[in-house]
Amino acid sequence: MSNKKGIRFFYQVATDIFYYNGDDDELKQETVRTKEILKYCYYESFKGYECNSESLNKYRDDFNKWSFELLNNDIMKIDYKKYYNHESATFFIFGMRSSKVLKEYKIQNILFYEFYLFEMCNNGAIMTLCKDYKNKVVQSFGYDYSSYYPTLLASDYYTSIYPKKIGQSFIGDDFKIPIKQGKLTHVKIDFSDEEYNYTTLKYGIYNCFIACNNKDFIKIFAFNTQNYYTHYDIQFACKYKKRFDIRIEMEYSDELNALIYEEEDLIYSHEIFKDWYRDMSKLKKEFPKNKLLKHAFSSLWGSLIRFERDFKEDGEIFEIDASDIDSKAHTKYKVINEKHYKCDKNKTKKKTIYEIIESDKPYTHNLARLKPFFTAFTRVNIGELCIKENILSDVIRIHTDNITLNKSHSFKHLKYYPIIEDKTTGTFLWKNVNKYPSYDKKTKSYTWKNEPYEDK
Repeated sequence: MSNKKGIRFFYQVATDIFYYNGDDDELKQETVRTKEILKYCYYESFKGYECNSESLNKYRDDFNKWSFELLNNDIMKIDYKKYYNHESATFFIFGMRSSKVLKEYKIQNILFYEFYLFEMCNNGAIMTLCKDYKNKVVQSFGYDYSSYYPTLLASDYYTSIYPKKIGQSFIGDDFKIPIKQGKLTHVKIDFSDEEYNYTTLKYGIYNCFIACNNKDFIKIFAFNTQNYYTHYDIQFACKYKKRFDIRIEMEYSDELNALIYEEEDLIYSHEIFKDWYRDMSKLKKEFPKNKLLKHAFSSLWGSLIRFERDFKEDGEIFEIDASDIDSKAHTKYKVINEKHYKCDKNKTKKKTIYEIIESDKPYTHNLARLKPFFTAFTRVNIGELCIKENILSDVIRIHTDNITLNKSHSFKHLKYYPIIEDKTTGTFLWKNVNKYPSYDKKTKSYTWKNEPYEDK
């Protein structure tokens, strides 16, 4: 083993972790890690493994097998055991194929004014359940993309994935990333003007009001209560303004109502991600059951946009210049979360741990500048797919890259398309986006996560 630190394989229950030290078979327990983390590499067991010693031992054996495969191949030799945890492994594996190009582009630091607007944007995927199906039992057909985020980040030409000749189109072309700090400015745009050309809208974030009551458009658009949208969101809304009766208005209450990036400040994302994607895809084909590889491939997005966190306790938080994350105040630190713990053996005393970040160094990597723009790009892609395939009226639910319909549909005429998914195909009672117990017509009973479910 090349790593000089010890290795701990663990699972977590509440604030305690249960772990094996390397090959030692004695299961030990400790409270959430603090200084101990500096002495060991911690590899948490994956979903699918149970929280017990037998399952943890199985995970450890599998981990050793997977790490051996990654180190002994002819594509990209990855010494997984030298990293501190799964997250650092994900990040540094990416660096093996991207460090040279990242050094060439020298991406500028993300400062507070950018960070604040990034977080004001809707940074998530589409998660909608059509109200017509809520609390109803429906025969459903789920379709899911494979490696959706990595594929869109690494694609060389968007039209090579979605050829225009078969009707799939998109506003613009491949995804671009800003590598320099944007400029806060004031813009005045009349989106109600029939002559306005939405394709000329500059790359950036705009303080803009968007409203629509059309139930089909609500399925495919992420409305933002803060009224901050990327140019991708606004262009998409403009494109279908007449069809869905969408209202779009600029907000002028703030003199600086836009964060703009000039064309020379942008690069295509595939310039950074394509080499990593190419070799990781090859490894996935060679080792399809390797979960370390699968995790490093699918979780890169989350690793790149992760906050650079620090922690303060009750008394310490009042000694620093800090404010809540949604405050416009430019304090040195921002509080992004707080957690309450019982900290004595009798679990009667409580303490609060505050997660904080530096306002002018909020993320672990400056590539996090893609955060609001890429999520918008992926949402618009899903929306465009539903419109071009003429399936909007059939949509029950959308969750990230999964589209669930009330009837079957073939996407195979596309070069890159969602495929049928077992988890969302069947007869379900749709409670919400994330909860849909399966229904057995013969027994007239529900099952949720392999347990009986009683509808109330």
